[in-house]
Amino acid sequence: MIELLAPAGDSESLIAAVINGANAVYLGGTLFSARASAKNFTNDELIWAVNYAHEHDVQVFVTLNTIAYEKEIDSIMEYINFLYQNQVDAVILQDIGLIHLVRNHFPDFAIHVSTQASVFNAFGAKYFEDLGVERVVLARENTLEEIKDIVENTSIEIEVFVHGAMCVCYSGQCLMSQMIGKRSGNRGACAQPCRLTYQLLEDDVHLSNDHPYLLSPKDMMTIEHVGELIDLGVHSLKIEGRMKKPEYVASVIKSYRKAIDSHQKQVNVELTQDIHDMKAVFNREYTTGYIFKSKSIVNGDFSGNKGQLVGCVLSYNKRNKRVKIKLSESIQQEDFIIFENIDKGRPINKMYKNDLLVSSANPGDTIEIEFDQLIDEGNVRRTHSVLLSKSLKLTYQKEQQRLPLSIHFKGSIGRVASLEVQYKDNSILVESDIVCEKAQNTPLSKERLSLQLSKWGGTQFFANDIKIDMSKDMIIPIKVINELRRDAYAQLCTVMKNKYTNRKNVDIKDIILNPSVHKDVRNFVVVHNCEQLVHIQNTSNVTVFYLYQEDIETARTYAKENDMKFGIYTPRITDRKLLLEMRTYVDACGIEDVMVNDIGAYALFSDLNVVVNSTFNLVNSYAFNALNGYKVPSMELTTKDIMDIKCEKSQIVIPLYTKVENMISAYCPVTQHYHGKQIKSCQKCKDHKYRLVDRKDVAFDIMLDEQCMMHILHNKPLTQYDPSIFNEYSRLIIFTNEEKDEVIALTNRLLS
Repeated sequence: MIELLAPAGDSESLIAAVINGANAVYLGGTLFSARASAKNFTNDELIWAVNYAHEHDVQVFVTLNTIAYEKEIDSIMEYINFLYQNQVDAVILQDIGLIHLVRNHFPDFAIHVSTQASVFNAFGAKYFEDLGVERVVLARENTLEEIKDIVENTSIEIEVFVHGAMCVCYSGQCLMSQMIGKRSGNRGACAQPCRLTYQLLEDDVHLSNDHPYLLSPKDMMTIEHVGELIDLGVHSLKIEGRMKKPEYVASVIKSYRKAIDSHQKQVNVELTQDIHDMKAVFNREYTTGYIFKSKSIVNGDFSGNKGQLVGCVLSYNKRNKRVKIKLSESIQQEDFIIFENIDKGRPINKMYKNDLLVSSANPGDTIEIEFDQLIDEGNVRRTHSVLLSKSLKLTYQKEQQRLPLSIHFKGSIGRVASLEVQYKDNSILVESDIVCEKAQNTPLSKERLSLQLSKWGGTQFFANDIKIDMSKDMIIPIKVINELRRDAYAQLCTVMKNKYTNRKNVDIKDIILNPSVHKDVRNFVVVHNCEQLVHIQNTSNVTVFYLYQEDIETARTYAKENDMKFGIYTPRITDRKLLLEMRTYVDACGIEDVMVNDIGAYALFSDLNVVVNSTFNLVNSYAFNALNGYKVPSMELTTKDIMDIKCEKSQIVIPLYTKVENMISAYCPVTQHYHGKQIKSCQKCKDHKYRLVDRKDVAFDIMLDEQCMMHILHNKPLTQYDPSIFNEYSRLIIFTNEEKDEVIALTNRLLS
């Protein structure tokens, strides 16, 4: 059965999700969640949430999808033990050290690998499958064909995002918020720099730009395509939105439940009103996203909730400070509107029609509302509808009967009556305190008894099937029948709440590290083009990694002729086909050294001399010791953090110099500027250099690779680590777009 997975930022959102048809919800506690600014759940609230969800046959997954620092491991593991004891169905993890720890200490606790772990190919999914993980949440950037390839080449559960906000950067690979404002996206504190304005520079010349929100993605909506994902064999369809209101959750879950059910029943349904309501609650305009290869990913003119277009501004009266609006949709007092041209709005407190106060107005009407700021043109959008909000709240403020019960009543004269109720595998048998008697006058009829047994109003259950075995002339008080039904209901809820009866307390006081093996201290250099390669100095002491791209053989030939130790640097984003191509090349050429950038590449090349790059976000000893080879720490670690890592120092590779890649994205602002949509291989980047300039006039270089992936480089190189205190550690320089003089100077200074 396909799972519809809903966000729950608070208790009201959880109820909205459950009542409107979610099969599972994901939520966060007050710590270690990638949505740190959501309301989230205290421990007591979380226990309530699990009980409530389980009573409604809904699973609960708890997010611990941040990187875990060394000093936090003990408290995180204690928290995981709390989740385990309190019936949580699965824990969602990003940190590879935590994944290994949980699998070792809680072997029967389901792990879902977060989209923050950047799994986007079959080899990555297979790595976690072999580790015993139950599910991976794929990157939002995976296409339908890539998802199909992963499903067909693994047996692990696959979860995909189908609706809600998108990141412009691959999740788990964004360092921009951390590098600019010290607010880590990998720690749940993203400041969302992608939602700000930028200017695009071509060869240091500002390009004209009417759409300054160059990195602000639209919201994903795939409701009209869920059948394709279901038929593909995907296990779970995930809705984004732990920061959203309960009305948003209600609207989206109700709509997707309808779409899923109609596909499974093979009936066509009209979704126009559902899409209309979802847009009215929250949207940044919709796109089908990368899954369906949409060419329109970013909304360049506005980064916030666009709501619903309701009219246009006709004029502004300075004397009474009223703006005149021509309506295209009905509107109500207390609706919230926004003026698109100035990105400002207000709730409608007073609304005038023909100079008379009115509480509502219709399409075609001209109204006036009070507004202190001059606005005399542009669209008007509604971002909150009072009527829609009330109607959506009604969907979850009253319990809905949706779980079918099988009911079996037995009664015979001289014996106690019994009632058996069954929901799926949960069966409850209760008996009366009194025996059934022979009727002196009117016996209890099956019809009357069936009516009482069907009264499950106000609960989540309904009587789907009623079977009655009773003596012909017997009688038992209706009060007793009602007591049997209520008792069975209470016991059934208790059984459903406590679905994991075999969970025992786990002793996690002494967490033991896997011993790491000493390796030779080595120097590594990464280069992205042949010009950089030929200017590397001190090559006798260096392994040079070359980006696997079109000119790889030219680079390898040069390295061989000049007696360089040569390895390949895998692209940041890889699919199964590209990985297999690289493996064939490596084997054919006898290459022994590979620097990997994703878990799929690690899985495929781990039998060689592998260097795990900083893209794995390794920040604790357990993460470092979980993987073989040399490991580059996360770029977010301080010198002290690195020196506290309990791992063979020679295995830890210190990045002495690099222009940190703040983002890597499947979206390209260059082709967006010139073509108004996404076009692969437009070739503009071959002839020009591009930068993004933020509102503070800080410029960030853009690199575009052969896959048309955009790499945004930090404005300053990372040089925070003092080489003199890392003599026992291996070392790394990564060159991105540096030219001859910088390459020579840096290799001479840092690797001599």
